[in-house]
Amino acid sequence: MPDGLDTFRDLARDHTLIPIARDVFRDLETPVAAFWKLRRGAYSFLLESVEGGETWGRYTYMGTEPRAVYRAKGDVVTIARPGVPDERVTADDPLGFVLDRLKGERVYLDPALPRFVGGLVGGLTYDAV
Repeated sequence: MPDGLDTFRDLARDHTLIPIARDVFRDLETPVAAFWKLRRGAYSFLLESVEGGETWGRYTYMGTEPRAVYRAKGDVVTIARPGVPDERVTADDPLGFVLDRLKGERVYLDPALPRFVGGLVGGLTYDAV
């Protein structure tokens, strides 16, 4: 993870996404309580790896305020971004369209962080496959 603002700025020259992570002392907060404190907006999410009766899983991922939300119905893809009118695009392959849009992203991959540090989060229905 970037150590300080200068390092962050150096990384930002060559990357479009730089993950920021924070360790949380597990005995002071539950994932759900932390999520309720951090969430902002309609598209916040909490992903947990909890099994059985555990309180904490191996990994907990939280996200809030995405840069874009993609919704597809038929061949129409709607892209919602904060502060910008929704964009509607016709695409023969909506999932391919979204993946093509993400090809330009240059993510800083810090070996000290878990493998999932950002990307597409959401759901696909059975008929999308």
